[in-house]
Amino acid sequence: MSTVARFTATTMISYDLLETIEDQLLAEMNDLRDSFNPLADRLPLADGLEILKVHFKAFHALLGPNGDRNFEAKMLEGFSKRFDALIPNDSPENELAKSVIGAAGFASLKYWLFNSDKIDGNQTIEVAEKILTKGALTYIRRLAQHNQQF
Repeated sequence: MSTVARFTATTMISYDLLETIEDQLLAEMNDLRDSFNPLADRLPLADGLEILKVHFKAFHALLGPNGDRNFEAKMLEGFSKRFDALIPNDSPENELAKSVIGAAGFASLKYWLFNSDKIDGNQTIEVAEKILTKGALTYIRRLAQHNQQF
């Protein structure tokens, strides 16, 4: 077997392995998403955090600066997808709302993943849930009032 053929075969095996790992991680996140009722349940960020903790190294590598942007896009799509049954894709406003809500949840988990040495997972979830349930501007105003010095 030539060097080129060995390189090609090794590369294909590597990509197949990467795809298998990504598919398994996405399946866990999707199972969590599918079990979540946005109208009745609490936000599942704590459960998502547990999945990230179990597979910390894999998520850290895949979502890091040298990670797979397609994996990140699939995760973001999954985060906003749970709202498909509630919010139809019949207008740009609805699509944007789903995208923003999904991105906020994903960003919260990703923030913890890359800052776990600075912030506890429970703190991350607490802040994210306050922002998502009370609104970003309300949360920012509260922080600004708390930090104002006269």
